[in-house]
Amino acid sequence: MPEFEPEFKRRLVEIVPDYGSPENPVDVTARVVEDGGRTLLGILDLLETAPGIDIGLVIMSLVAAERITGIETELAALHAAHQRPLVFHSPGMASPEALVALARVGGLQLGLPGFARAMRVLDEYRLFRERWPNERLKRTEVVSVPAEAPALPSGVLDAATTRQLLDAWHVPQPRERIVPGAEEAAEVAESIGWPVAVKIVSPDIAHKTEAGGVELNLRSALEVRSACERILGRVRSRMPDARIEGLQVQQMMPPGREMVVGVVRDPDFGPMVMLGLGGIHIEVLRDTAFALAPLTQEDARGMIRRLKGRAILDGVRGEPPADVDALAALLVSVSRLAAAHAEEIAEIDLNPVLLYPVGQGAVAVDALVVAAPPASREFH
Repeated sequence: MPEFEPEFKRRLVEIVPDYGSPENPVDVTARVVEDGGRTLLGILDLLETAPGIDIGLVIMSLVAAERITGIETELAALHAAHQRPLVFHSPGMASPEALVALARVGGLQLGLPGFARAMRVLDEYRLFRERWPNERLKRTEVVSVPAEAPALPSGVLDAATTRQLLDAWHVPQPRERIVPGAEEAAEVAESIGWPVAVKIVSPDIAHKTEAGGVELNLRSALEVRSACERILGRVRSRMPDARIEGLQVQQMMPPGREMVVGVVRDPDFGPMVMLGLGGIHIEVLRDTAFALAPLTQEDARGMIRRLKGRAILDGVRGEPPADVDALAALLVSVSRLAAAHAEEIAEIDLNPVLLYPVGQGAVAVDALVVAAPPASREFH
């Protein structure tokens, strides 16, 4: 707290008892209540003339209502005449009558819960002030599109274009190949390594599982051939008008913590990155965090920290901690992709993103990218 100017301290000495203290904070001792509030009122009256002081905090027990009601008239006159605010704090539970009297004269009582909330908000404001210069610099950063990124036709991107786009922006994906039929799928599966997953490739099917277009954990060429026939049969039965462009043979990734990462294009704020706990969690808990693209590493870590289920990633019931650094890096890559293609991309959905233990990374297993129609590519 600031030191008082000598002249102001001299005037305080005339009011404060010898066994008190005129230093900041002022200790007026029990005399503050023994004399019916005259000492307190005298010091508060002086407060308006104190150089370098902006606010007065009165720490005094308000358990007894008369400590305020007894000086209510004088305190009201002081409040009306002075510009500097006064805040009262009662170490004990303040009497309701005292609080009502304070409210009548325009005073403010700040209990410990209110004080804690105020300090938290002030700390959040401090953090905001520290982040804001970096945020402004980040918003002015021009994110260039890599030369290897494909042109984006409107609508749902096909599997090959989606793969090329995510590869260009260094978004981790499993090994995979797109083939025309079952025999080629069996050959490719051998080169990728067992087990594999097989998925339908169609511009008319955004959600492959719902169309019956996915088979998982296939461990032989015979299983792959049979799975391809089942997939094609189900899709033709459920969606007879869907255009089928082939089959995607993909490395079957081991189980991990399921996350979902996405991008939506807000009409006012532009590309927004979304992170959530995947699997059943995304539908049931709706535990998600959003941030403007592009992200820094610290932005991405902040999104992870904001998840209500964040503790799941720290490791529970013997599970090892998750590789949150890899998840943050993936979020940054997706955000830069979204920022660079802000006028072209309407939506990105990476679900699931499998997150592995520390040092083992994160992989986007399934991806949906929707490009905006040409008429809407005027966004800024």
